[in-house]
Amino acid sequence: MNNQRKFLLGATAVGVLSVFLPWATILGFSVSGINGDGIVVLPLMATALILTIVGNRTNALGKKSKIATIALGVLTALIALMNINNFSAIGIYLTLMAGIATAVLPFLKLENKLA
Repeated sequence: MNNQRKFLLGATAVGVLSVFLPWATILGFSVSGINGDGIVVLPLMATALILTIVGNRTNALGKKSKIATIALGVLTALIALMNINNFSAIGIYLTLMAGIATAVLPFLKLENKLA
């Protein structure tokens, strides 16, 4: 598998899993992302994950897949930014980092080099 796809696979997997973690905690009570805007983030990150897996995995993403993955990452990051507040928990921060990574990684040229 191409290095770009490996890193994207990791970032999008973190994005999918972060939806099920607490996004806000107050007075010992927490709310997971799936109970709020995470319901929107889940299909965004799942779609980016699928785009990473399909196609010729030995090559970097194609032009259309790159554009779609970047857009999905930006939307995810924006949703996370809108939900960050004084009561934010680990899930929202992981969602933000996954969104940023998903939006940036397609721009990077990560070569597969033999050691």
